[in-house]
Amino acid sequence: YVVVPVETNEKGASGIAGVIHAINSHRVSNPSLTLLMLLRTRANPVMRAARDISQELGENAPVPVGIPLIERPAVYETAVQL
Repeated sequence: YVVVPVETNEKGASGIAGVIHAINSHRVSNPSLTLLMLLRTRANPVMRAARDISQELGENAPVPVGIPLIERPAVYETAVQL
């Protein structure tokens, strides 16, 4: 399964089509590859653009849209790569 993080800004929203296209092209070698959901990140409800993009995603997304993450789940300086 694939969960796609989408920053709630114009750049994040405009990249969704490209990511979906890439997932679909990889299905040739992995037919079970499935787009599970879009996960809104940096979804600050105070920012109008974030609210507008969140609403647009909710209305037009080809898959479910997860509960938004407002903060990053890790501080990159202390994150550990597994």
